[in-house]
Amino acid sequence: MENAPPTFVELFQQAEQLYYEALELEPSARAAFLAQACTNNEALRREVESLLAAHDAAGNFIAGNAVADQLISAPILASPPDAALPNATPRAINQYRFVSLLGQGGMGEVWLADDTRLHRKVALKLLPAQFATDAARVRRFEQEAHAISALNHPNIITLFDLGHAGDDYFMATEFVDGQTLRDRLRTNACLPLDEAANLAAQVCQALAAAHEAGIIHRDIKPENLMIRPDGYVKVLDFGLAHVNESLTAPAQSSLTDSGMVMGTASYMSPEQARGEKIDARTDIFSLGIVLYEMIEGRTPFPGATVFEVIGAILNREPEVMTIASAEWQAVVQKALRKDRTERYQTIHEMWEMLAELKQLKQQAEIRASGQREAASAASSVATTHENAFARNTANTSSVFKRSKRTLAASVTALGLVLMGGGYAGYRMMQRNTTPAFTPLMTAKAISLTTFPGMETVPAFSPDGKLLAFAWGGEKNENLDIFIKQIDGEGMFRLTNHPASESDPAWSPDGKQLAFTRFTKPDCGIYLMPAIGGVERKLTTLSPQRPTGIAGSELNWSPDGKLLAFGDRESAQAPLKINLLNLETGQRQPLTNPPPGSSGDFLPAFSPDGKTLAFVRTATADSHREILLVPVTGGESRQITKNTQQINSLAWLGNNRELVFSGLVEGEKTSIGLHQININTGQQQRLTGPDALVMGAAYDPHSGRLCYAKLDYDVDVWRMGLKGTVSDQQPATKLIGSTKVEFYQRYSPDGKKLAYQTALSGNDAVWICDSDGQNHRQLTNDPKISKGWPDWSPDSKQISYVGWSNGEFAIYVAELETGKHRRVTRDDFNNSTPSWSRDGQLIYFSSDRSGAPQIYQIAAAGGEPVQVTRQGGIEPLESLDGKFLVYVKNRQTPGLWRFDLATGAETMITDVHKAGYLRMWDVTRTGIFFGSNESATRALIEFYEFATGKISLVTKLNHGFSPGTRGLAVSPDGRWLTYLKSQLKSDLMLTEATE
Repeated sequence: MENAPPTFVELFQQAEQLYYEALELEPSARAAFLAQACTNNEALRREVESLLAAHDAAGNFIAGNAVADQLISAPILASPPDAALPNATPRAINQYRFVSLLGQGGMGEVWLADDTRLHRKVALKLLPAQFATDAARVRRFEQEAHAISALNHPNIITLFDLGHAGDDYFMATEFVDGQTLRDRLRTNACLPLDEAANLAAQVCQALAAAHEAGIIHRDIKPENLMIRPDGYVKVLDFGLAHVNESLTAPAQSSLTDSGMVMGTASYMSPEQARGEKIDARTDIFSLGIVLYEMIEGRTPFPGATVFEVIGAILNREPEVMTIASAEWQAVVQKALRKDRTERYQTIHEMWEMLAELKQLKQQAEIRASGQREAASAASSVATTHENAFARNTANTSSVFKRSKRTLAASVTALGLVLMGGGYAGYRMMQRNTTPAFTPLMTAKAISLTTFPGMETVPAFSPDGKLLAFAWGGEKNENLDIFIKQIDGEGMFRLTNHPASESDPAWSPDGKQLAFTRFTKPDCGIYLMPAIGGVERKLTTLSPQRPTGIAGSELNWSPDGKLLAFGDRESAQAPLKINLLNLETGQRQPLTNPPPGSSGDFLPAFSPDGKTLAFVRTATADSHREILLVPVTGGESRQITKNTQQINSLAWLGNNRELVFSGLVEGEKTSIGLHQININTGQQQRLTGPDALVMGAAYDPHSGRLCYAKLDYDVDVWRMGLKGTVSDQQPATKLIGSTKVEFYQRYSPDGKKLAYQTALSGNDAVWICDSDGQNHRQLTNDPKISKGWPDWSPDSKQISYVGWSNGEFAIYVAELETGKHRRVTRDDFNNSTPSWSRDGQLIYFSSDRSGAPQIYQIAAAGGEPVQVTRQGGIEPLESLDGKFLVYVKNRQTPGLWRFDLATGAETMITDVHKAGYLRMWDVTRTGIFFGSNESATRALIEFYEFATGKISLVTKLNHGFSPGTRGLAVSPDGRWLTYLKSQLKSDLMLTEATE
């Protein structure tokens, strides 16, 4: 085409020829020469002048391939820190006092300067004076500053200031005290593989942040990668950066300025060299060259001249690597595909492949360690055996070998030294079709907090340096949001409202925190600056919060435009995941739970922002599953099966794996952390069998997990009721042990108590005397968990629920014979049984109609008959046998009454809060029920049938835990038993072994 921009070779031929011809002339004659040689091509003239200016400023440094390195971008060249300050250069600009020259080149000078206003060192970059009147150069200079300022990432240089004073255009950035990767390679031509992997992974992190912000660097090379003494990498020089509207396809506008190719020749992608439109994959090619050079100590595309280098990039495959293994070569070769469609399509893919190689290496170390241990045991050398065991422990206890400070040490600990073997090569070849499951190993966890009370719902800041969480403070009062340094002692209280706040969610730029408030009349989502300040209400929420939740109910989309949360349209409606548009304030539901579900909650955006994971409560008690739905809407996909008590959900640093806390199918341990691959469903437990976990957050920068570890004990207490002979006796512990005891029920003759215990996921039914003595276990099959006991009217039988592998069935135990028989014979989820007062029927809740309803079945067995039609669980028959007392579901408030003669369903009271399972008991004159006035104070009240009035029985100096249930009145009306929970949780942080 006549007006097509020149190719790189054409451009370079012109620029090189004119540059060398101009060098032969006296400086005074060059301007006239270029004016004539560059007629009608002002852009070409500017570039030749740039090369000449670099030559004049830095001396005769142009040698070998230096011309290619100077073309267009003219990198800043290293100078000694104590370089003399030229008299021609001003000693101060605004508040910046010049100290020493750090580097110089065709695009300007960089000085170490003192910021006299804020008393800190800065790197001050100056635009050369000859370009101060060049609008295009000034625009490019400002574009670099804008690109840096748009990014907030620990591996990207931080911009402090941009401005000009007179003819001096400057930008002030953080001063990085270290050496460039080029300097590092001059010292050691070949870097150790673990160091190369560490540096490459950090650059991947930085580029991921840039690409997500729509910025292509276009000039990744060793000169633009600064390494601090602690191994931390900073990506510099966004002078050639380009902002793309879409990074998934080639840009729609030309990325050349006046038809000029942008970049450094030795690190260009083929599409750059040809002057074509580019996308984020060009940075992947450049990083591949850098990675090759770090490992092999040489360039993959050598050439005696720049033309040979460009020719190799365009036409030849990289030279064969001699140091790296086959797995490493596969990674580098894929990054260096000439056809960009054959490269990694995102920088995340390249980063994940490095992590996968790390996992293979760790597994090899573990196997080797195990072999050493076995060999030492066989030789019976005790000391050698102990040393091997120590090595094995050090290897296996570090799930994410991450540093306490940065991803630099984290990926150093990744140890990307490769093992040989066909499996690794096979996994890499199969990666695009069958994503690998990268199992995490058991992590060493350290206590991040040891405060009194409960610290819950942790949330990492975007840079991984801070943690927000909810805590009741030193006095264990209402929950507030606190922010703590991860690697330091600093902490402050963000909120200080009389109501309780929870669910902190950071904005992607780390500047704001969203949180929830669930106290009337202030229920809603609020926003506050992360440094504190004035709060702003974003939207109103229903006051009925899901029970048993320890993860954040808020999640911010990666692009910062949406907040996801669970909410219901009415008190009776199920929870739905809603999306709040932060620009318009509009909200719309994303999910639509099916009939019978209590609703959806715990939303979590995938790292790419395309998918939302959430938890759906099924009809069976505590039965919860993880589902995925496109953020744009559509059908949901379930990825777990028969999972219970999920209370938190978070994505790992990729788009294919999640971590959650809960109980998986067939698990007989406590609620723990699990990892799951969303494509294969493969799962692995991350915490030990005794760790009770209440929430999890993941930081992709450091690979750390933070979770709340719960110390939990629930005991049965007894108090005398007013107006009885027991009234004057103080409340005392009736049943207590190291297990959790709850769901206690008096026998109708008043002589016994049945109750449920929970320990390490294996629930059982026990019996004791009514005074708390002579305990014996009624059920002891370790394969089936049991609970929800209730007595037959003659006190000779106990009904209960047995569950295994997601199936819930009603059983009856005959106390005299010791026999146990199954009553329900179907595969539906059946729960919460209770006896009719005549002993002929057992009421229970079931999902067989698609929604939780109350059914009745003959105590001897038979076909169930549906009782309620509008939802129902937890049935208890009145003592006169005329009606049932029940609740609609876990979220709907109120106690309800079903007339067994007419079938009428009416609300008794809406005071009782949903979620406190069977926290009531029916007597002849009324109903005793418990609820929470606050997190630290519970109420026990009495509803009188005759008058419909509610009166206070007592106030307790503790709250009822949503995860437990149990309130029972003795048949003679003297005693009331209730539950007292001793709850404490500390935030734990997975950390590298020392």
